[in-house]
Amino acid sequence: MKSVPKRKTVCRIIIAAAAAVVIVGGFHLGNIYFAHSETGLPKDAKKYKPLVTEFLGARHSFNGISELQEVNPDACAWITLDKTNIDFPVMYYDNRKYIDKDLYGNYYAGGSIFMDEGNSRHFDDFYSVIYGHYMSGDNPLTDNSGMFCDVMKFENKQYFEKHTTGSIVTEKGAASLEIMAFLKCSAYDPYIFESIYTEDFAKSELVEYIKTNSINYTEREIGENDKLIALSTCDPKSENSRGVVIAVVK
Repeated sequence: MKSVPKRKTVCRIIIAAAAAVVIVGGFHLGNIYFAHSETGLPKDAKKYKPLVTEFLGARHSFNGISELQEVNPDACAWITLDKTNIDFPVMYYDNRKYIDKDLYGNYYAGGSIFMDEGNSRHFDDFYSVIYGHYMSGDNPLTDNSGMFCDVMKFENKQYFEKHTTGSIVTEKGAASLEIMAFLKCSAYDPYIFESIYTEDFAKSELVEYIKTNSINYTEREIGENDKLIALSTCDPKSENSRGVVIAVVK
């Protein structure tokens, strides 16, 4: 990799901070579901979801995330992958706080979906990483069970081909997401987790790396102002493996 500045070693921090709530054998938190019966977003949090509409192929939000930020100013976005259970607020603080805290700052086994502290909370970076626990099982008391559990479903080619779009609402407004890739990698992969991409050659190198290492991949046009978002979760089959969905932000 060419002269790409390193992020903080995020995955090491996450693994260390999560140790108290991880069942021996890895970062997979599925068994915690049975103890806590909380694997997704509480229903009352759904009322803060921004209203998103689509017009001429573009996503628009009329109310944004202002109400969400009144509840918790650490909220920086709401992300949705269409026709999946991935439909959550995104928190931004350090990489420890929301490992086991919900939108309200209370203890919550599933934690929250949160953005890497090395990224800009305003999504100014070309490449941003968002983390979520893999929590197996369904909970009738919540709207979306599994946190980022559905990320791993994109390993299936048919599922990948049927789920191609999404949206993200930030302080700047709404944007469309186009799913580009699914890959598995080490929790310490320097391209996926430990680098910041600013120069054009580095951006091209990242895109080529994603293409070469993907299990499923769709060629997407990446315009001058477009960005990439990675949605990362734990691979339940391997302690140090991560499943990652890459989306283009339009």
